[in-house]
Amino acid sequence: MVNLLKNKQRKIILLFLTLSIIVVEVGLSFLGPMATLDKTTLIVSPIYNSPKEDEAFIEELTDIIESHMVRTGSFTIVKQNRFEDYFNKHPDERKDYQPYKDYLKIAHEAGIQKIIVVSLYGSEKNGYTILTALRDCEKDVLMMRKSFDFSSLENLGRTEEIIETFSFSAKRVSVFDMFFALMLFLQLSIIILFVMGKYPSGFLEITLILNIVLFLFSWFFARNANMDYFQRFVASKGQVTMAQDTTTEQLYALIRFLPTFLISGLLYFTLESKKKSGKFALILTITSALLYTLAFPNQISLEGFPLLAYVAMVPLFFVLINTTFTKGVFYGSTFGILQGILINFWQGTYSYIGLQLVTIGLFIEYLLFMLLLNFFIKISGRWKLMIIPLVWCLFEYTRSIGYIGYPWGLIGTSQFAHSPFIQLSSLTGIWGLSLVLLYFNSALTSLVQGKRKKQKHYAFP
Repeated sequence: MVNLLKNKQRKIILLFLTLSIIVVEVGLSFLGPMATLDKTTLIVSPIYNSPKEDEAFIEELTDIIESHMVRTGSFTIVKQNRFEDYFNKHPDERKDYQPYKDYLKIAHEAGIQKIIVVSLYGSEKNGYTILTALRDCEKDVLMMRKSFDFSSLENLGRTEEIIETFSFSAKRVSVFDMFFALMLFLQLSIIILFVMGKYPSGFLEITLILNIVLFLFSWFFARNANMDYFQRFVASKGQVTMAQDTTTEQLYALIRFLPTFLISGLLYFTLESKKKSGKFALILTITSALLYTLAFPNQISLEGFPLLAYVAMVPLFFVLINTTFTKGVFYGSTFGILQGILINFWQGTYSYIGLQLVTIGLFIEYLLFMLLLNFFIKISGRWKLMIIPLVWCLFEYTRSIGYIGYPWGLIGTSQFAHSPFIQLSSLTGIWGLSLVLLYFNSALTSLVQGKRKKQKHYAFP
């Protein structure tokens, strides 16, 4: 791998490959089932005008229409009585049900840009007609109307023509799209600089982390493909896309992020291998985040692997004591955001924005904490491995208290299944357990550091 990118010809090939991947990814963002810039910003609220049909018929019809809408990239169906049910269960948000005109006003105030009214006419004897009307919620202007005739639910479920009835398009760019575009721009810039003989290591590491974070969000979003769509609507004020199914959405995530990750990863490993010292600091940080995650209940094991907590922090501690202040803040914050997403994966399985909010909160907390921790590391001399556990334990205590306290993921809680050990918490609280684990990790780091120094001098640039 060290010799993979030696000459200029290979650099040009890498540049061409990167450009090809970016062109394909941008194309997929505009066209086809993965398109993110051509989604309907609307909510569908069917008003069925066939009182003779029973509720079971309406429910089955709704399921059929919803299954077709998923394939169009449109949004979900929400019946108006579900709005009423929701506000009855949430008195603090309650809004009285109002006539149609006022209902559009409510939708607009909730941030909904457009709404489709779905009406059903006819009977089992004479056949049915579905009429869809796209309206602007702010101006109450009819923008488009479509209709579809069918004779029975069985016929409706088989036909492909109904897809056109629900295919309304309104372009928009989401925050996720902006970050994805930023990642592609950084990727291309790095390759161009590399071809010119420069090595923007900082940008390369940022690009890798951004790639991983966006992929994880996409991967966990796919897990909520079967989540109640009305819940998504309320959580996001109508601005929500529909996941077709978990397998399909996860495949899209791999197609979107794996090629760019492989390109950045190849370049990273190639250039890091040429270093004489301080190799693979980012890899050590990611390793710590993975080990830390696995110590808790995770998607592999519901009880986790608690013993990993005794070694999970060693790679990160090793990086922090051997790198500069700025890079220490970066690597420490990277650890915080990665383990935050992975440990809180369950937030993405029932809430549309829960995982995003938790991740942003943890990133801010870890960024501030790493500024303080790395300051103490730089001024504590030979005592740095004695200081780190104390400051880290103080951080865990601080993030556990107050109105916005969020103690999920404290290292001490990983030992919940080890009854003899956790008896200590009756005297010290969870922070005593954390302190023991952190000092154990610190002791192992000291052994690794000492052995490394005997072999050769090691320091991150």
